[in-house]
Amino acid sequence: MVYPDARLSFLFPAELKAVISSYSENFILRKVNGDAVIIESNRDLSEAFLRLASAKQVFLMLKDFSQIHELLLRKFRSRIGYYIPFTISILNFNENPSKAGEVIREIKEFSPWIRISLIAPQLELRLFDDSIGVRMPVGRDIILDRDPKYRPYAPPTAMESLLSRALVNLTRLTPGHIFLDPFCGTGSIALEAAEMGLRVICIDINPRIVKEAKMLIQEYYGHRNVDISVGDARSLDLEDESIDGIATDPPYGISSPTYGTPLNLLYREFLSEANRVLKPDACLVICHTPSIPLEKYALEMGFRYEYSFSMRVHSRLTRLISVLRVR
Repeated sequence: MVYPDARLSFLFPAELKAVISSYSENFILRKVNGDAVIIESNRDLSEAFLRLASAKQVFLMLKDFSQIHELLLRKFRSRIGYYIPFTISILNFNENPSKAGEVIREIKEFSPWIRISLIAPQLELRLFDDSIGVRMPVGRDIILDRDPKYRPYAPPTAMESLLSRALVNLTRLTPGHIFLDPFCGTGSIALEAAEMGLRVICIDINPRIVKEAKMLIQEYYGHRNVDISVGDARSLDLEDESIDGIATDPPYGISSPTYGTPLNLLYREFLSEANRVLKPDACLVICHTPSIPLEKYALEMGFRYEYSFSMRVHSRLTRLISVLRVR
């Protein structure tokens, strides 16, 4: 069971599907009460949940008490073979105290070394109508630690870390793939790509911004293998079909300059160049404003337009996020 983060709920289904498909070929997403989604898969998806930005809580659904016992035996036994004290809690205890008491008694019957803790539990359970869920770690809290407000320097236009991670996830790339951000700015999107283990190339036309991106990504966060350089997104010094995926946030012509290039021409020329360097069937995730007829340009430049999302940034700016794929 996966619950979305309210701030990115509009991206949640697409990001979830993009990430899960990287780890499991056969899976089913089934929406339940509210915005929550149940994932049915025979693969271990714990690593996938650590990648998600739009998921607030994730629970591994168990069918009966024996699975709880097996989980505890498998994961929480000391190296020398003796059981160690372990603490659990039931998150929604007050909603169904009788069932919660039954679960606790059953667990303690098989595992007397287990203790109940409401302050710092090491394992959190949640009761559902016909099953029990074990709370799994998610990437959201770690990603938030890299938000612009926690960085040594970030301009007002720096993209939030959760949204940056979601954009990278929409490319469907996995560790080792080659990722490009040709409008990198101070490096918010590229930083999340590097944290995911991608081979990152980031470019910006402004030398001062490139210097700041190097300071943030290479020096402050220690990703010294990230390739950061000055360049023009309309004329990339990259070989044909050399890039596995692109996620980027080009200037909108409002607070970010276009250095004399008309906005529509900038997008057209970039899309043409992106189509050249991307591998067949690769994804391009791009931000833009409603004034840019991106679908029209994408089709002209050899892309397949898949879908887009709309988000209100402030009273004067609505951001669209479009996902394109090379034909």
